[in-house]
Amino acid sequence: MKNLKILSFPMDKNYHLVRKNKQVPIIISLLEKENPDIIAFQQLRLPIRDEILTYLKDYNAWAEARGCRKQEHFNTILVKKNRNVTFSRLHSLGEDLGLPSSKARHAWSTKTCNTVVLDLEGEKLTIFNTEFDSFSKKARYEELNYLQNILDLSFYQGNKIIVGNFHMDMNEAFLSFLKKNKLKNATIHLGTTKIGKEGNATSHILVSSDLPFLETEKIMASKNNVFASSNFALKTKIIGQKKKRY
Repeated sequence: MKNLKILSFPMDKNYHLVRKNKQVPIIISLLEKENPDIIAFQQLRLPIRDEILTYLKDYNAWAEARGCRKQEHFNTILVKKNRNVTFSRLHSLGEDLGLPSSKARHAWSTKTCNTVVLDLEGEKLTIFNTEFDSFSKKARYEELNYLQNILDLSFYQGNKIIVGNFHMDMNEAFLSFLKKNKLKNATIHLGTTKIGKEGNATSHILVSSDLPFLETEKIMASKNNVFASSNFALKTKIIGQKKKRY
């Protein structure tokens, strides 16, 4: 498996403010500098996504929205064109995983999980990109269970990387989720992932235990005291292992 650089990027919800504050050029500058293989955006709106893609021509976008309006959130996954994507799908974090409008009982709105399956020199790797409800603790527990249902689907067996803004720290339920799925939290050491705030990390990169990775970092770009987002982006790198010769 070749090395794979992954960046998870929680966007600001209000895309009108993103435009007003001229954050898009700052976002593009950060992405061009980091040059990751995978970019997983949470809460990316369609007009902003299209503007970003006019500059990042080396990527294909894999995502669907929870609805048909331009203002809808996309948990978009951008993949370098030289990477082989074999499958992509949208799931809802609700009772009906295949229905985009399905939502958790206590959730403020529908939340989704977008996936891409990569073929890396014959090895299968699935990227899951999601976001949980930011208002309701009960909803987040429900959505964690629905995410488990997605991971249990037969075509997602094998190595996984799960990224997203979970709005949860390492509580008992989250630790149990990691243990059941044999995942390591690559962000456990980071502290707060919200700029200007104290507390625990709520955005995470979760990696299958069999995958070696470099230490995850928090990154962000700014210009004239305007940040690309109110949340740090997270980056890590999966280290390719040479196949044994007999």
